[in-house]
Amino acid sequence: MRYITFLLALTLFFAACKGKGEEGQQTEEQQTEEKACTWVYDSASTAEVHWTVYKTTARVPVNGQFKDVGIVTGPPKASFAEFLKSVKFDIPVAGTITGDAARDAKIIQFFFGNMSETDRIIGSAQTVQGDDRSGTATFTVSMNGITKEVPLSYTFDNGKLMMKGKLNLDDWNSQSAMAALNEACKEKHTGKDGKTYVANDIDLQIMATLSCKQ
Repeated sequence: MRYITFLLALTLFFAACKGKGEEGQQTEEQQTEEKACTWVYDSASTAEVHWTVYKTTARVPVNGQFKDVGIVTGPPKASFAEFLKSVKFDIPVAGTITGDAARDAKIIQFFFGNMSETDRIIGSAQTVQGDDRSGTATFTVSMNGITKEVPLSYTFDNGKLMMKGKLNLDDWNSQSAMAALNEACKEKHTGKDGKTYVANDIDLQIMATLSCKQ
């Protein structure tokens, strides 16, 4: 009788342990399913491209941005990096904004207007290394009939993608366009040393809203 009672107790013990393991496994699977999602661009938001150029040899900063930034992405993807690689952009240069309407008009007319095929700046992501927190991405940028790659670092937090980088305007053979702009804005671009100058390096800051939809 004691032997039978012992066997019964042992059987119940193993059955209880097995049930607990299966329950724990199901919970992990459920948690995995709950976390699974696909990345999408929030088209209801507005992507922003801000830039800073430096005038005079004292490198006085001039901040600006583009009013309209068109973003196109591929199908939603489970991988943040793969989704980011699908991004393409289209920026009409007529939407140049610096906070000074007269300056905006001169940039559009004398700088972009002296470039070939540059009523719009277009490009797309090429490579992405990182995760949904931080990493680096390389984008092509096409203007003046030339396409070059621009490396950007990025961070992602609370739905906001922030990208930063630099580009060198000489890579797009913009010297004649910059000379035309300097001549049109000579008074503003001439420093205390008497030199009329705008630096060829530009700081970029790009912001967009992304979300992971279940």
